[in-house]
Amino acid sequence: MDNIYLNRHFLCIDLKSFFASCECWQRNLDPFSYPLVVANPKQGNGAITLAVSPYLKAQGIKSRGRLYEIPKNIKYTIIEPHMNLYIKKK
Repeated sequence: MDNIYLNRHFLCIDLKSFFASCECWQRNLDPFSYPLVVANPKQGNGAITLAVSPYLKAQGIKSRGRLYEIPKNIKYTIIEPHMNLYIKKK
């Protein structure tokens, strides 16, 4: 029985970091060393974090949480989401 997947290539994108990585690349920042959160700052401290950079993810900060859930001792930059940018980059 032939395995139909042997000659195929698959790409897996971590969408929980994709938006944050796009924002970093747009600003010439390294997403693996820059603490960036994609969220709507107009919604205050309860805003949902749409994405966090891989740097923050490695520190245990989760995407889809709330800004107030990020520990106070961690410094980060909040960027408003730009959906057109993410669509172009995919």
